[in-house]
Amino acid sequence: EAWKQHAPIWITLAEQCGAHNMDFEDWRWAFVVAQARSFSADGLPGGGPALVPVADLANAASHFGQRSLTWAWVQTPDTSTHGSDAPVAGKVWWQVAKATRSIHDGAELLQHYGNNTNAHFLAIYGFMQATNPLMLPQLNATSCRYLRRLAAVDIHGAAQPQQLEALQFLAQDHCRGL
Repeated sequence: EAWKQHAPIWITLAEQCGAHNMDFEDWRWAFVVAQARSFSADGLPGGGPALVPVADLANAASHFGQRSLTWAWVQTPDTSTHGSDAPVAGKVWWQVAKATRSIHDGAELLQHYGNNTNAHFLAIYGFMQATNPLMLPQLNATSCRYLRRLAAVDIHGAAQPQQLEALQFLAQDHCRGL
């Protein structure tokens, strides 16, 4: 619906930036990437999602105690220069990472995305956790047979192997013991 309503404006903006022939698939890709990599800035001036450079490089911790990073919004003073010669007008909000434990060279950086199901992680962030401690509701036997038939395709010959692999994983998660 958003595409249908705003497509003419978005296409014009894309062309002004040098991206010609933008279509729905291009917009959907950009939307999913932005959604999967954004942080919540609700409550800050402007609110909504915010892209934070480098922050999306951390992987997901399967539980809160496993994380090595935590994030916080901080506000700079009115006259901060942020490493440049020109002061920033007004106050500026920055996303700052803080280590929750010692992090050694080469160690994986982990952040906690909350206690959610793999279906939630896949829909919102584009990943799933193999060791997700939150169990999903089980589907009935008929639904599991149907889902397993859909997921039985060889992923190597599929047009979108990552999505098919995710479907196979969800089938496993929702159909344990059936």
